[in-house]
Amino acid sequence: MLYTHDGAGLGHLSRLSKIAAELASDEVHCLIVSGFREMTYFVSVNVDFIKLPSIDSMLSSKSKYWNRKPFMDLNKREVLNLRKSNIEKLVKLYKPNAFIVDFFPLGKYGELINIFEKWGSISFYNLQRGIIGSKKIFENDIFTSQNVDYLIKHFKSILVVNDSRIFDFSSSYPVPDELKHKIITTGYIANRMSDFTKEQIRNQCGIKKDQKWIICTAGGGKLGENFIRQVLSLPVNFPDCQFDVIAGYRSSFEILTSGMDNLRFHHSVNNLSDYIGASDICVTTGGYNTITESLANNTHILIWPSQIDDNDEQYLHSVALRKILKYDPLIDGIEQLGKKLRLLINDRRIHDIRSEINLDGIQVIKKVIYNDLLPIDRQSNIKIKYINT
Repeated sequence: MLYTHDGAGLGHLSRLSKIAAELASDEVHCLIVSGFREMTYFVSVNVDFIKLPSIDSMLSSKSKYWNRKPFMDLNKREVLNLRKSNIEKLVKLYKPNAFIVDFFPLGKYGELINIFEKWGSISFYNLQRGIIGSKKIFENDIFTSQNVDYLIKHFKSILVVNDSRIFDFSSSYPVPDELKHKIITTGYIANRMSDFTKEQIRNQCGIKKDQKWIICTAGGGKLGENFIRQVLSLPVNFPDCQFDVIAGYRSSFEILTSGMDNLRFHHSVNNLSDYIGASDICVTTGGYNTITESLANNTHILIWPSQIDDNDEQYLHSVALRKILKYDPLIDGIEQLGKKLRLLINDRRIHDIRSEINLDGIQVIKKVIYNDLLPIDRQSNIKIKYINT
């Protein structure tokens, strides 16, 4: 079983979906549990999922963002009790051998806390993207004293899905000594496309030979509306380039018509990772998945964080990437974005970023969990791809 809270973006769901798709086999069955309505687009056909009632749809303060009425107008305590009850029933029915919890070890609102007390035989794993934000966020939101106690007592491993050469989780945050031995830095999680697949996607999307294809995406979309409004002004200054601007599933934007031949506006696309991987340049707010899909496919990145504080994840990740990129990807305004975009469009150098970063995240996680779950005589039948440790 894999669980993620209903976050603002879709990075948490996307990471779990990729992991589950790789884990699923004749030996291992996977079930993803969350309140995201977008699971139908992200979860592989060889993985089952159960959509819980969305927290956003039960709190009027959350529903208001999308100008919707709540499905059930409950207070936070009632919503939490409902989520707790639903998850407990699923665990009792499904009887998982392993439980992967994304980001918040006990769930965002502590909705998983009863699971640890009642089902101690389950192997629990916590998944962290690497860069959380400031040390204050680390201690006050994610690794609280209560969460640390449960991580020490109940979790087998903390799987950190980044490259420690770009950002070292253990040295950058005040990780308690009792937890350090449980941390496994796996490498980034991303899909790497072949050149043939890239060419197919570009042809399907009508990209001309030698034309620069620029993707502007706010990831999941929530809180990215201002970014989208700004980048819609770019295509007029780059008439030879094709722009696809993608607001995101969780954006409050309605469908727009562009009126320009080189601009296509999408509220959302089901294959965003394909667009990113096959494009030449990706302009993004800086979510984990957009960055990693770009890195895995040698797509140039320009990052204009929607999180504006310099202690937030998007900003910190942008700064950390300067170590391997041959340019500064960080953007702080539309004028600077236009200048850096023009430099990248005219850049003829070929720089293989993939050779400098660890992209083995999914394979390492697969090996860790299979080694824990399966008897030794059955592990030998499982094909594990090369892992760069």
